[in-house]
Amino acid sequence: MPLSDHQQQILTSMGVTLILLQSTEKIINLCMTFVFQKSSRLTLEALELQQKEEQKKTLGYFLRELRKRADLAPEFDQLLRDFLNHRNTFIHKLSDLPGWDLDSPEGRQIAERFISKLTNLNQRVLGIFIGFLRAWERQVGMNTSVPLGSEEFFAEIDRIYTPLIDDLVSKKST
Repeated sequence: MPLSDHQQQILTSMGVTLILLQSTEKIINLCMTFVFQKSSRLTLEALELQQKEEQKKTLGYFLRELRKRADLAPEFDQLLRDFLNHRNTFIHKLSDLPGWDLDSPEGRQIAERFISKLTNLNQRVLGIFIGFLRAWERQVGMNTSVPLGSEEFFAEIDRIYTPLIDDLVSKKST
């Protein structure tokens, strides 16, 4: 049975969402390696060991590690919980989502709302973690140039998200 245009649009949105989620997860992993380091001094040996140990770890693992390494503002922590919950539903159990159905107009509407919500959460989380990377680059004196063609994107990150780092996370209380 051929797919309707509406079904094809939803499936295309799902594919784009999956790619965006993978990009966000890579950025979070990068932040956990460099911005929110496991140890106080990151050596090449420690980096190699950490990458080997964390190669197959889940997004949930990295967010738990973030909570161990930094104190999170309550609204940021809730954003991460919502993001992880929606991401896990999308990846592992879409069929459990009440009303999810690409064959009925109501089910497609539920699918579109869910994908839209997840895309919005992903965009906010991605922006924040890229902002963390940008702030860290400046803190350690790295060149923060941006790839050609992405100046507008990084200008928005620097304007909206990079300044939030101190409001969203702080050093872990001892």
